[in-house]
Parts: sequence; structure tokens; C-alpha cells
Amino acid sequence: MKIKYTGDLAKTIPEPIYGLLLSDEEIKRIDENLKREKYRRMVLLFDAHKIAHGNWEELCFSLARESVPCFKQKNKEGRPLKWDDYTLAVLYVEIERLTRKEFAAKPKTIRAATKELSIRIPWKLIIEKWSEGSFFGGDPSEAINSAYKESKKNHLSKIALDAFKLNILQGTISEWDA
Repeated sequence: MKIKYTGDLAKTIPEPIYGLLLSDEEIKRIDENLKREKYRRMVLLFDAHKIAHGNWEELCFSLARESVPCFKQKNKEGRPLKWDDYTLAVLYVEIERLTRKEFAAKPKTIRAATKELSIRIPWKLIIEKWSEGSFFGGDPSEAINSAYKESKKNHLSKIALDAFKLNILQGTISEWDA
């Protein structure tokens, strides 16, 4: 978590000016004032990091997370991944199954295939999980279509298609569907 410092934490503490004519007591007073100011700002630093006053170890880790690469906690960007390689490969086969003449008596367009799959289990459930917690601003078939485009690049998709063709040759399509 990157903290934006404001107020006194955003300002530097002025360096004390020690004149040649200052007495030892005046120098000691300036040093004490500087020390008090540093401790006052340390309390502000604990507060800014929402750490109990005096918990130096936790403050050190918090400061390290802000500035030292090995301590930084990187959050994953974007939507959580729901379309793993296996799921993409199976989706690829299902769309190919609906759109290719060799697999379908009446091949559909990609658009029609994605619409059909978007309302069919398990794809409907995957889309619901994929859009969970965020506004899903369009037709669910768009999610299927985007995933299908991604599945074309997936290394398992061609293997899954070959496995599907083998099921056809062996007459075991019901095993594929299961």
C-alpha cells in the first residue's frame, strides 16, 4: 500500500543552525527541540501507517513494502483468471463442434455458437463466476467469444480437438460430453 504523506510528514525538518557564539546550553536546547520534533513526527508516521505506537518492527516492514522491491506486495491486475488452459481448450472444441461442417449437420456461425454456449451449463456458470463482483456490461456471449479468441492461441486447444476427433472415430462422443 503506497501512503501519501501530508502535513508535517510531507515537510522536511529544517536543519539546525549552530552559530559560533552559541553556548553549550543553547546547543543542547536546539538538539533537544530537534529530537522532540523527530519523535513527534515518528508518532505521525505510526499513525499514517495505522500501526500501534512503538511497534518498530511493523513500521520497518511497512516502510520496506513501500520502497524495497523484494518487500513490495504486487496485486494481480485485472479480472481474476477463470479461463485456465484446460477450460479454454474444451471451449475451443465446443465452438469448433458447433461451427465446422465435419462435426455439425447444420454448422452455426461463431456468433450463434457463442450465444448458444452462453446459456448452456457449464459455460453459463463459468461466465457467472467470471463476472462475479463486477458489472458485466454486455451480452454473456461476448465473454464466450473473447475466451474463444484466446483459446485459438492456447497450446492445449489443438490437442483437445484431436482428442475429440478420436472420440468420434471410436464412437465414444458420450465420454467426451461427460
